[in-house]
Amino acid sequence: MLEMHMLKHIQTLLSGLHADIRALDRDDEHEVHAAIGLHISEFENMSEGVVVTYRQWALILTRQPRACLYCSAAEPGAEDILLLASTLIARTGTVDRSGENYYSVYRRILRGDLSGVELTAAANDYQIRRDLLRAVMLFHIPGDEGESAYEILRDIVPLERTDVLIDMDRHSVVLVRDIHEDDSVKDSIQFAQALQETVMSETALEMLVGISEPFILPEHMGKGYRQARDAIAVGRRFIPEQTIFAYRRLILERFLMRVPESSYRVYQDMIFNAETEKLFNEEMLYTIDVFFKKDLSLAEASRSLYIHRNTLIYRLDKVERVTGLNLRKFEDAVVFKLFMELKKERTGATPEKLPSSNIIQTEDEE
Repeated sequence: MLEMHMLKHIQTLLSGLHADIRALDRDDEHEVHAAIGLHISEFENMSEGVVVTYRQWALILTRQPRACLYCSAAEPGAEDILLLASTLIARTGTVDRSGENYYSVYRRILRGDLSGVELTAAANDYQIRRDLLRAVMLFHIPGDEGESAYEILRDIVPLERTDVLIDMDRHSVVLVRDIHEDDSVKDSIQFAQALQETVMSETALEMLVGISEPFILPEHMGKGYRQARDAIAVGRRFIPEQTIFAYRRLILERFLMRVPESSYRVYQDMIFNAETEKLFNEEMLYTIDVFFKKDLSLAEASRSLYIHRNTLIYRLDKVERVTGLNLRKFEDAVVFKLFMELKKERTGATPEKLPSSNIIQTEDEE
């Protein structure tokens, strides 16, 4: 539902257009039907940002905030006035006299600029719900030219009734998204994948996505934002071939990020050293990585690698002869996996760094 505080500010903006334009919460069945005689289910057949005529009314649906603007169809230039009004609302974000607005409050909460009593007061003033299960999804689009990330995403991201899309900077946008109790991380990843495909098809740009743990209280929103940022930063270092990173699925990688190098070096040299350098070339490390991703299945890994099963066994036997680790055994595979991931992090075998203006850092690095 559209917050009353926001609705009042929308009406204040519209009053400056010298035309009798009114705003409705497009999700309020009673209000919409009482004002213009429509059932909100009929909005599903209307396109946002397009003026339509219904009985004696001209009306337009705005995307964010979710409002219905309407005026008399007999109003001179009704279509142009409604288009102007919808653009004005979208660009101003319903700013109030103090310079604060609904979206800037969300932005300040996400960045940790509000806390304690001040955060609680802002959440109450702007009617930020305290009973919804939500997650933060951070979208990061690298690049210094063309449209900003928000300009690209604002007409692409599908928003539910209480979802909020906030521009954080030129390259980053946050979606505070409602989720259901039975939703899994997989559901959020599928949502992100569909959005990525749309962005790629329409702009040919890569988009990174970080997904936080679920939360309910506005006080936990800032933590969710940090988790989404950490997910991208950690994921880019350890699994550069991916572009969607869920905080919950990066437990091992987050742990390894915090291992002191002094502790790591003592054990790392037992596996990766001058004597094993020739053995652990790019082809061998790739073979082992695929073997692990296929859950230590010789058959699945050999098919993915397009090699004979015996060839894979031969390579794994070479590793066992040199290191004493039989990677077909779970315990030995875990040991090798840990040090292989640390090797990625410590030796610079990481994804290409983003330009300095676009780097997303972990909380520890800030």
